[in-house]
Amino acid sequence: MMAETDWSGGYVLDVAYVHNFLAGLAPLNLALAGLLCGVRPPDVDAPFSYLDLGCGNGFTPALLAAANPHADVWGADFNPDHIRNARATAQGAGIDNATFVEASFADLLAANLPALDFVAIHGIWSWVSGENRQRIVDLLSTCVKPGGLVVLSYNCHPGWDALLPLRRLRLSAAAEGGSPVERVERALAKARRLHQAGADYFGNNAAASTALDRLEKEDRAYLAHEYLNEHWTLSHPGDVSSAVAPAGLTYVGQARIIDNFDEFWLRAEERALLDEEVDLASAQALRDLMLDRRFRRDVFVRGGVTAGEDDAAAWFANRRFALAKPRDACSLTLETRAGAFMPTPDLCAAILDALVQGAATGAALARLPTLCATQPREVHAALAVLAAMGHIQPALAEIGEGERRMATGRFNTAALASARMGEPAPALASPVTGSGVAVSAADQILLDAARFGVTFDVGSDDGTIVADQTLGALAMLGID
Repeated sequence: MMAETDWSGGYVLDVAYVHNFLAGLAPLNLALAGLLCGVRPPDVDAPFSYLDLGCGNGFTPALLAAANPHADVWGADFNPDHIRNARATAQGAGIDNATFVEASFADLLAANLPALDFVAIHGIWSWVSGENRQRIVDLLSTCVKPGGLVVLSYNCHPGWDALLPLRRLRLSAAAEGGSPVERVERALAKARRLHQAGADYFGNNAAASTALDRLEKEDRAYLAHEYLNEHWTLSHPGDVSSAVAPAGLTYVGQARIIDNFDEFWLRAEERALLDEEVDLASAQALRDLMLDRRFRRDVFVRGGVTAGEDDAAAWFANRRFALAKPRDACSLTLETRAGAFMPTPDLCAAILDALVQGAATGAALARLPTLCATQPREVHAALAVLAAMGHIQPALAEIGEGERRMATGRFNTAALASARMGEPAPALASPVTGSGVAVSAADQILLDAARFGVTFDVGSDDGTIVADQTLGALAMLGID
């Protein structure tokens, strides 16, 4: 057990965190989340500032810097290995608008950070001490602009409650010493033996058995950071809102767009119960109970201006949207715990068909012959739903795309070279959306080969079609 005076603060440092890309932290995604939840977001087409606090290996902020060369992007982490990796990624991709700082939360209070439009705090709040959570609040109070958006993720009740005994197995594993990965393996082995021995905990708790199966498949470095930290806490949404309120932050909604649509997830009886709630924090806690939620991605605004219907209409009319996947992969039926959801299929299909030709603004889509008889607000609502379903993404303005293509081209060239060496990137950068696109290792090899004019005989017509669709969808996002 590490003492609080240890410089690590009880956080796992002797194994690096996983390389990943978190699309939910992208500025344009946060802007859409804010708008849908009633606040006017920062302008992502103009120069903006962004901080990834606890950036890990820095892949997400590096990619976002490449996809938004007009932005001032910062990443901060107190693990020197993480910052070294982040700087290497930025240097290898020719990124000159990203700054990576090796600093504790206390040190960051004295750092020369800019006034921030966006702050991402992922994988930190639940894993640090109360003292460090207060330092985070102090930092937000100092650095976030009025109208700035903050996304803060954390483990929550009730979804984690039944799994707490599994985490306690870390204590006996830690007592035996060894590396974090070795301790994770010992804890998993003990859990497996308990399960096989017929422990009532697993017999009476189906969620625990499911969780154990899932943990077996997780990256061990991720599990070390999730389970082995000395400080680890679950939070209620109301308590988190109260904690950040002194920084002038107010809860807005969820960073994952689909989580802001109750009609997708909640049954009619559940929505009726929510309608009776007058307290926002109580309503959020009630949703968590209904969904047995174990992880939240809360978006907060510092002060800010309320977005009315006219503001939202103007945003959607002027905002470009792009297909996020091949058209044939865009199913218009969403199956959730609340049943099957099919949003205005004819309207949504017409929008998707139009976007096959390339990114287009909401206003341009509303003028199409297939849509001109539809009210613009209905087109905008369909765009929001399609974005929530992951079929489309909001896109940056066409102005500036040439500069973005040069920056993302350098980033993606470095990423594909890494894939060629057997280390595929978590995502590729899109100059269209200002975000990243998850691309499988096989497709990265295919894309890299296509750049050099190499073609593959995949052995079947179906395979060829899939490959062509993948390359076509990536080209729509400026990845070619």
